[in-house]
Amino acid sequence: MVYKDVIDIFIFKSDRKRAGEGGYSMYVMCEAGILLYEGIDKKDNSTVQMTPLSNELQNVKLAPGTMDCNAMGQILFDIKNINNQHQLKSFMKTKSIEKYDFQLDGEKKIIKFFNQYVIEVKTERGQDKIQIYDFDNKLILFNASYQEITQVEVEMDDPKPGNEGPSARSVYMQVKEKTGKQAVYQLTERGAPDRQVCQVPGRDHC
Repeated sequence: MVYKDVIDIFIFKSDRKRAGEGGYSMYVMCEAGILLYEGIDKKDNSTVQMTPLSNELQNVKLAPGTMDCNAMGQILFDIKNINNQHQLKSFMKTKSIEKYDFQLDGEKKIIKFFNQYVIEVKTERGQDKIQIYDFDNKLILFNASYQEITQVEVEMDDPKPGNEGPSARSVYMQVKEKTGKQAVYQLTERGAPDRQVCQVPGRDHC
């Protein structure tokens, strides 16, 4: 297949209980929208199924870095419509996950999953701002600004018995401070299981 302006590709195991070929799927993010391919590991390519994620996504803009896919195949991304309004969207294959369907203003630099939370980085008033959202409880768990946030990576744990996939343990941020000094911070979940917050050395959480 040939596509115009491919932005990103995500490959995941869609059927973890299935043995043999046919258990892997792939999202292709491109100018034409988001395409879902199922059974990409089949030896017979003619049986691979391709489905547009949603017809509503054909007239919106996607940007590199503003999308993520977890180990279960749930995809998360920021879209900008013809009115330059930004909105968060999430799908599990072609099924929309409504709790993530949320308007988040501003041009995004980074969007990532952190377990059930969402990490957002955007530029605001000349600085980069990172926020971690809990959409289940309508909370902002973490909020901090730096001169520049250049990279965000999520560290994953190995799958535990009884869990279908791995879970995130901590978040690493590479930033430039106001002094111009480069630094790397680690954010980890702390607190009681019913009130988990994110903390980084030298910063207060919300």
